[in-house]
Amino acid sequence: MPGGKRPPLRLYSEHYAAHLAAGWEDLLKFFEEEGISRRSLGLLTRAWDYVLVTYVKARYRARASRSLVVHALLAVQKRKRWTRAALPRAWAWTWAWRERAPPKASTPCPRPILEAILGVLFGLATMSPTEALRRKFWTALGALWMGFEGMLRPCEFATARTDTMVFGEELGDLESPYLVVVVETPKNRRAFGVHQYVLVDSPPLVCFMKWIYDATTAGLPLFKGGRQALATIFEDALAMLLIPKGTFTLRSLRPGKASEDFRLTRNVQALQFTGRWRRLQTMHSYLQEAAAALVSGKLSMESRSCVEAARQTFLTLRSECDVGVPGVCRRAFAGR
Repeated sequence: MPGGKRPPLRLYSEHYAAHLAAGWEDLLKFFEEEGISRRSLGLLTRAWDYVLVTYVKARYRARASRSLVVHALLAVQKRKRWTRAALPRAWAWTWAWRERAPPKASTPCPRPILEAILGVLFGLATMSPTEALRRKFWTALGALWMGFEGMLRPCEFATARTDTMVFGEELGDLESPYLVVVVETPKNRRAFGVHQYVLVDSPPLVCFMKWIYDATTAGLPLFKGGRQALATIFEDALAMLLIPKGTFTLRSLRPGKASEDFRLTRNVQALQFTGRWRRLQTMHSYLQEAAAALVSGKLSMESRSCVEAARQTFLTLRSECDVGVPGVCRRAFAGR
């Protein structure tokens, strides 16, 4: 924007605008339920602040979505052209809500389950008749694998592009293979910077992602379709493994890797830095090592057999990636 700093990209997002509209509609519904007239409030910030505190309390008691309430307050600020300082008590109550009800992570996905899911995608990729389908499953495999090893959020690994990935060999480092993923729109910008960097140093994964990288047009997403399409593939793979729907989601990868690292190292400070958590309280909700250890025990015998068979398929691919790109991968995009 000429003459000033460009606002964050999320202000231009249709997704963000939809959230604001939903929050505003929920606030209007509250006004109707309580018999409150917007005209009577006018532009009195204190009056709006008082009413919004009542709204936050009511939605907290009703166990509504805190995100919906936050976007309702943001919608008020946008319509009235106010800043957050105009509604101090309302925002204080939303932060108190967060302290009373800290975020809960999804069920952690243990590494064996993830490897079984990747094994299913490996099988689907090798059996697909067209290059488009093969590319779809190969790139989905890479995105999920990278998301787990890098402790990335779903929105980060589902939308990664080739121009946000840098390999060690491109920087002249040929001794130890690694991959740096640039997160352009991170969640915790104040704590870890506007642009954040995630180091992935698993040699098999780096080898596999380099093959995907070379087969993708520069600047385009590694996985075409976005988060929703990747979530659908993830759910289909779970169904093939006879794992009940809803047991794991894309959000399960981050706590799964965090729980594994904590079990192995017990280094909370290093884990907080690697996972880019601003608050220790938030990170603690992701460390569910006991839950991660018990998840596999809750599966049926048929599901365990499927998981083990699919996992062995992936381990074969991983062992081949240790010495280079597997032949089945080199033949996948032969017609490109």
